[in-house]
Amino acid sequence: MTFPNAHDGVKKIYKSQILELIGLALAIPAGILSIFAAAAAMKENVGLASGLAVALLLCGIAAAVVCVIALVFYIIGIIRAKADEPMFGRALICVIVSLVCSILTAIFTQNAMLKHIMELVQSLAELCAMIFIIGGIQLLAKKLERPDIDVLCRRMLYILIAVQLSALIVNILAVIFARNPVMMIVSARIALVPLVLSIVSVIVYLVLLKRTVRMLED
Repeated sequence: MTFPNAHDGVKKIYKSQILELIGLALAIPAGILSIFAAAAAMKENVGLASGLAVALLLCGIAAAVVCVIALVFYIIGIIRAKADEPMFGRALICVIVSLVCSILTAIFTQNAMLKHIMELVQSLAELCAMIFIIGGIQLLAKKLERPDIDVLCRRMLYILIAVQLSALIVNILAVIFARNPVMMIVSARIALVPLVLSIVSVIVYLVLLKRTVRMLED
């Protein structure tokens, strides 16, 4: 094994992404339960509303715990990988920036302007972290003479660019047609494009990480 630290690190990053998906999956029933709980509360069905509130709380706690574990795996994985490829060190800086912005967003909830700025910086930091991870994998692939992984890295970067551009277009349309109900329906349908691309990007990213782990095992 030529890069044992990178192998262990990328493997942990892969596990973190799986755990993050599990956390998101747990958040879906939580969202559904919140709708039913609100409906039960409106009908003054105290027993049902209380039961749904408890279930909602348990789903929320489970999702939060899984996401925290995923974050720990993610950070440890990046730290391990950067021992073999310095590019992962840049990803670590971006993750730290993202965490700081997340904390500041939670603190300054009353300041709408600052909150939006922190959320924007956090999103950019998370995107840059992923780009640097892909860049690190790409450099490892070149060192190991694996053009197939190199090509997959490039495709992943193209998908990320497409996701960001389509999301930007949707946000611009939402602002322009905010007072036009008909056009809002059209922009809502267009919003499915970045959603679909995001799902595709998650799948491709997981495939890339899995294939990288196998590459580094050789």
